Amino acid sequence: RKASLIALPAAAVSMVGTAVESELALLLRHAKRDVSQELLQGELDRIKREKLSSSAPAAPQPRPPPAAPQPVKVTTETPSTSIRFGSFSRYSWDQSAKWVKVYLTVDGLEGVCDEKISAIFEDEALRLEIVGLGVMPHNRRLALSVLGGRVLPDDCRWIRKPPDTILLKMRKATDGEEWASLDNSAAKKAKEHQEKVEANKGKSTAELLSQMYAEADEDGKAALSKAWEEGREKREAKKKGL
Repeated sequence: RKASLIALPAAAVSMVGTAVESELALLLRHAKRDVSQELLQGELDRIKREKLSSSAPAAPQPRPPPAAPQPVKVTTETPSTSIRFGSFSRYSWDQSAKWVKVYLTVDGLEGVCDEKISAIFEDEALRLEIVGLGVMPHNRRLALSVLGGRVLPDDCRWIRKPPDTILLKMRKATDGEEWASLDNSAAKKAKEHQEKVEANKGKSTAELLSQMYAEADEDGKAALSKAWEEGREKREAKKKGL
């Protein structure tokens, strides 16, 4: 009987219930061989573990991890890009050795809080925007893409001057530098003039007059024609006098 029990496959033994557990315990007490005792004890321990696991309350199911937060789309577009702006028709400026000051008269400024006013200073550019004015246009912008000189952005600021004036105070990058204009228009004109002077070198008086006439407006053309005619008459009179 002992030999037949040892030969039983574990699958057959595991299919029995409590009666088998009692029988295994009885056989274990009467078993003499170490091998038999070891096999019977192992099977008995396995059946006990299965009973404990089947009778134990089910372990709580782990909660699923919280859903990962959805990414928030951050826009780099400034709020003003969707707003229509009117331009400033009135402003003035002056300068000292260190500063350039721009004065803007803004109708309805007294009804606008500071949060609605923004000024962006760059090395060679300036942009001022005012949103929510009580008069038309309700939004205004002063944008100079190229200034008449370089500034120090960290030292620039805007100041409200009651009741309706905005002062833009810009620190020059080079002390003592004289700006010919607030933007680069004066520099562009000077460059164009110099290029024209260089291009006209070696041309005759007639060629220069012809070029001036071609580039002039109607009033200029009339004045040039008159001057040419008067000059021609003077030259002829001198010839006759000779």
